[in-house]
Amino acid sequence: ESGDLRFFDSSLRELPHELEKWDVTGESIAWVKLNDIGPDEVVTAYWGNDSDKVAPAYRTDGSVWTNFEGVWHLSQASPNPVVASGTGDRNGSRDGGVTSGDNSAIGLGYLFDGLDDSITITGYSGILGSSPRTISAWVKTSGDTGDIAGWGGAGNHWQFGIASGTLQLAAGSGIMNGTAIVSDDNWHHLAVTFPTGSTDSNQSILYFDGKQEPSGNSATGTVTTTSGGDVTFGHGVQNPSRFNGSMDEIRISNVDRGSRWIHYSAENQKPGST
Repeated sequence: ESGDLRFFDSSLRELPHELEKWDVTGESIAWVKLNDIGPDEVVTAYWGNDSDKVAPAYRTDGSVWTNFEGVWHLSQASPNPVVASGTGDRNGSRDGGVTSGDNSAIGLGYLFDGLDDSITITGYSGILGSSPRTISAWVKTSGDTGDIAGWGGAGNHWQFGIASGTLQLAAGSGIMNGTAIVSDDNWHHLAVTFPTGSTDSNQSILYFDGKQEPSGNSATGTVTTTSGGDVTFGHGVQNPSRFNGSMDEIRISNVDRGSRWIHYSAENQKPGST
């Protein structure tokens, strides 16, 4: 079922895709890797080819996700203990009583109780040193504090979350704060990038709903993230704070995504987008 689904662009080039959800009587969700983006570009879905019902390898081998370390859709409807990544590896596990099947920004997501819930990506230490990186997630919370993603050793960590109701990046001794209020119990696309060639946490860029955040209070600090255990979601590694609310589409890239990439990601994925 759905093995014959294919996507093509305006030049009739087949487009790799990952199928997050297939429902013959309702909504289906597919992530399609485009060659071009423009006002005249048309993507067409085809199915019903009885002679080709074998699902292509690119659907599950991570071909869709270039330069992504992991893409966690958090879309399981049942309490599967495995937190699957669309890249084909770096699956995680749930700690505490993380609730699956929560109505989310895109399909289904996970609900964290703020008490003992978190996700551990076993065997994955995150992006280390001063290498470029991008972390993004859809988040809905009324909590003023809570860690979204974190990794690294004591004093040389990388931690992205919420503090005093706004975005915060804590990297080693460096701290960068945003200004927009995250804790309004609405869905928001949150992201942080650390550009190629950067050395200080203050060179990071915070994004709120696809727009660059003006820097709030900050403290400088050299970014030299060390290996200190597994990547965690919903609970950090340095002065950790449990996240209380909903999360969806957590992604880690090993490149610094540009402002247009992040803007179009937020606009394309937001609830109600077409």
